[in-house]
Amino acid sequence: MSHLKAMLIDGRCLIAGSSNFDYLSYRIHQELIAFITDEELIQDFSRRVLRPDLANSIAVDCRAGALSRHWREVRAKVDAALTFLT
Repeated sequence: MSHLKAMLIDGRCLIAGSSNFDYLSYRIHQELIAFITDEELIQDFSRRVLRPDLANSIAVDCRAGALSRHWREVRAKVDAALTFLT
């Protein structure tokens, strides 16, 4: 299992590690974080992590009403159940 946290900035700087992007992780908890600028590693990250995640994502309309959000959640649960069963 991977619990990677990552942020790709302008396709040129990859920040990756175990840290949440918040005050506690940066100041109190012991976390690991790497700043990566190597083009080959960034391309590999994009190919193996970012693109598959984007391909499996669902577009969300932040202006959607409560009923629309409810049915989107129902659909996501049904999709997940069907994926699990197949």
